Amino acid sequence: MLSGWFVNVYRYMKVLKGYARNKARPEGSIAEGYIDNECMTFCSMYFEGIETRFNRAERNYEGDASTNQGSGLPIFSQNACGLGAAKYDELNREELAMAHTYVLNNCEEVYPYIEQHKEELKRQSNRNIEKRHQSEFQKWFLELVTRKWEEGSEGVTIQLLNLARGPDRRVTRYNGCLVKGFRFHTQEREMHQKCQNSGVVVMGNHKGESIDFYGVVKDVIELSYLGGNHIMLFKCV
Repeated sequence: MLSGWFVNVYRYMKVLKGYARNKARPEGSIAEGYIDNECMTFCSMYFEGIETRFNRAERNYEGDASTNQGSGLPIFSQNACGLGAAKYDELNREELAMAHTYVLNNCEEVYPYIEQHKEELKRQSNRNIEKRHQSEFQKWFLELVTRKWEEGSEGVTIQLLNLARGPDRRVTRYNGCLVKGFRFHTQEREMHQKCQNSGVVVMGNHKGESIDFYGVVKDVIELSYLGGNHIMLFKCV
């Protein structure tokens, strides 16, 4: 078995062999190609406005989040990019509610409203608080935020109102996604590929203990909210 440093030597030998254009003078053509490459590399360090090996984006660069920057809600400032051909679809009522619930539960600006709603449910009854919260929170949150927006309450922005109104049923599906410098594929896309990028791990709580939940990406959807805001979600099992 070859050691790591020796493998690098073999790889570089392949690069040098690529410089051998003249079979009658292979050594000379390799030397000439090596010098040309060194000269071009040196000159490229001083080029401006041109993509070179020194300023080109990384392979898994997901682009700028400038389209959603300044929205006021970090959840609307995701720096993610879908991969593959976009497919347009519609979610049913249950899928839409699940997706919107997940977004609300992972938005820090909504946390105070979640606690407020649970406290109101406790004052009414202590039975099935979590179940009642899951089924009633979206409607309660929309009515509360709408009322506060109309009254001009401080802290209620148009972005929070757009979030409360929920996403469009029409979504965009992708078979992959770039996010935070990482590449993810759906399990179906990489079924016949050697590289596997569908595995995910999420930290969660189970019976009061922090544990890691493992799964695979089955689908990648992009939710659209009012105000031109978008949120990328993974469906994992």
